[in-house]
Amino acid sequence: MKPLIVIISLIVVNVSFSQNEEKITIYLKYTPYDSCTRTQKFYYKREQGTVFNLGCESGGSVLYTKNADTLPITGLRKFKFSIYEEVEQMEKQWRASKKGIKKNGVPFSLYDKNGIFNTYMVEVLNDKVIVVYPVLWRSTQTVH
Repeated sequence: MKPLIVIISLIVVNVSFSQNEEKITIYLKYTPYDSCTRTQKFYYKREQGTVFNLGCESGGSVLYTKNADTLPITGLRKFKFSIYEEVEQMEKQWRASKKGIKKNGVPFSLYDKNGIFNTYMVEVLNDKVIVVYPVLWRSTQTVH
């Protein structure tokens, strides 16, 4: 009985003292380039999802695996789009504001983009429909 009480007490203490850090929501617009040598959108079997590369020459990439929303094209106006360079700048600012602070005993600087942002890729399919994909950043490097 005593070990059960200790376990429950630890769980209650952990839950009550854990911090819920609000993630920043960002939207990226998928824009294919005709003259790009880098494949911009493809299915990657190993990760079981669609990869979006965020630039023709360089830039990060994101992975979509499930739960996309299809919306009328009129919904496009409600999104404020960011470009990769802006995301990099937001990440640096976020890290600077959290320097020395720990979340659940882990320094914030160890969090990657997926720990900082809720990211969505928006693709215009035609003149009537857009698709909003929840995506994860791939191969993110920790920036200190």
